[in-house]
Amino acid sequence: MPEPNLELGFVFSAVRRFWLLVLVYAVLGGAAGFFWSKSQPIHYESTATLVVRSPTTDLGPTATGDADRYVGEQVSILSGPTVASVVAQQFTGETAISIQRSVVVTSSTGSDVVTVLASGDTPDKAASVANAVANAFLKQEAATAAPSTDLKNELTTTGVEINNVLKQLTDYDVKHKDDTARASIERDALTISYNRLLDKKTKLESAAKITVESRLIESARPSAVPIGGVSKVLGLAAGLIGGLLMGSSFAIVAGRFSRYLIDESQIRSITGERIDAKLLDPGCRRFGFLPRSNSSLASSRDSISRLVVKIQIFANSDDISVAVCSTQPGSDAGLLAATLSARLAESFPAVTLVEHDPDEAVNDEIFKRCIQTLSPLGASVNRTWADGSTADETAYPQAATQTRRPSGAEYSIPFQGGASVHNLKPLPYSAEAAQILRDSQVAILVVPARRQRLDSLQLSSDIVNESGTQKYVVITNPRRLRRHVQ
Repeated sequence: MPEPNLELGFVFSAVRRFWLLVLVYAVLGGAAGFFWSKSQPIHYESTATLVVRSPTTDLGPTATGDADRYVGEQVSILSGPTVASVVAQQFTGETAISIQRSVVVTSSTGSDVVTVLASGDTPDKAASVANAVANAFLKQEAATAAPSTDLKNELTTTGVEINNVLKQLTDYDVKHKDDTARASIERDALTISYNRLLDKKTKLESAAKITVESRLIESARPSAVPIGGVSKVLGLAAGLIGGLLMGSSFAIVAGRFSRYLIDESQIRSITGERIDAKLLDPGCRRFGFLPRSNSSLASSRDSISRLVVKIQIFANSDDISVAVCSTQPGSDAGLLAATLSARLAESFPAVTLVEHDPDEAVNDEIFKRCIQTLSPLGASVNRTWADGSTADETAYPQAATQTRRPSGAEYSIPFQGGASVHNLKPLPYSAEAAQILRDSQVAILVVPARRQRLDSLQLSSDIVNESGTQKYVVITNPRRLRRHVQ
């Protein structure tokens, strides 16, 4: 069996045929996109800004070396576990690890400005965490910058030594007040020692007086703009598009492996013939066919007329035999056969419709209206049954009061002989149909647009090709036809 060609028309036909599948996937995709966007968490961010500098004393900075290196070390402290542990104690349900994950500390090269970016599920919490981290760092730096214990002990010892030397000077002056020369030499030595200790004390006191230069220059403020999350409308739209694409893909795959007809290109591929007519309503408005528009009605009538002209090409001076054969039951080939019989009455003085398939034959009422509407004044079509179910032939001549139908008269070509139209049983199920095909000049292969099995179409086309009869392919829409006829 020929493979369906995945051209654009086939894609559209597959999507149209399996529209319910595409719709289901679109709805599922839209629902999934909506609930996914709704479930995406949102958070808020807030930033505190600090100036980080080395502590100083009266003697100069306490840290020596590269300033950028000092700032980098303090950034590590800011984002470290020590500060995070202090901050976590201020918030219920938070740990040092969760604080570290929610805080990002950054600095720029050559600058002592450090930013603390904190995120939280509310604007107030984000601002509180950023400020808490900055304040905890400043407190820790102030505590670290306090004088060491050794410096304090050395300052105390120096003070005691100064007091001892001062006492010695006082005692010496009392003891040697009469020996002025000797007292001057020894007293000068004690004075020098006293002055040296005073200078040492001054330096120790300057070293112990430390000033913290780091400070908070801008506190974090709550931000009303959420970060993250996805718009529900955007999620819904993305889900719908994704669902449509997925549903369309599955529809194309289903059409690719379907056993039924999906697109007209498959008919051309299987039959090897172009489609000669597309008859969504092969009859007329008066006997029950209601097309979607007047243009559809005119198109169907023109298709019937052109098909009649093609049939007349093979007519000789005596007669012509036309076999209307379907590929499967339910194709409404009987309705098309009745319509062709009525139209052939314009050109042939005697037209006979032979019903080989009672199941597909139209009822008497529709047949009468078809003849009265489509045949010229005074024309008649004889209808007979091949299986003998009706003993007498039935003729439906036009009433004298009927007027000639003007539409389609330009296609009328007069012939002296007669025409016979055979409404055959579906080709795959009838051996008799193959024999009648070989005895006919023209074969009309009726292909329903819906529920047409590809294997049945292939078999029917092969039977017509083997008969050597001129083949015309007609597409009908039996579901619409059958609904309006009933």
